[in-house]
Amino acid sequence: MPYAKSYDAVKIMDAVTFNDEVTTAYSDEIDAEKFKKLTLYLAPTAAGGAGERSLTVTPQYEPEADNWFDYDSVDDGYTPIVLDSITQKCVDIDCVGKNVRIKVEATGTTADLTLTLTAWAQPWS
Repeated sequence: MPYAKSYDAVKIMDAVTFNDEVTTAYSDEIDAEKFKKLTLYLAPTAAGGAGERSLTVTPQYEPEADNWFDYDSVDDGYTPIVLDSITQKCVDIDCVGKNVRIKVEATGTTADLTLTLTAWAQPWS
């Protein structure tokens, strides 16, 4: 089996802080049309001490301008990526649309208990 060709990782979300006011955010989009897969690198950090909080990350694809769909692969049994305050994850996803971004939704964040996320996407074919 030949090795896949990878490209430079691109920062798609730069230290977005989730709190009582910001509970949902979207990353920058990346042109994924010519690639087979993307590797997402997700690096959350927490502030404010102990307390249960998490981020749910859902890849979204855009087959045409301003028409985004959540990634849901029946074949792969895909489930959204859930991050807590100390989890860093690296996840491979299929490129099934023209553009891709991530939707991030926070649970349990407050003015004092925050999570901050930085994310990169590395395309490969």
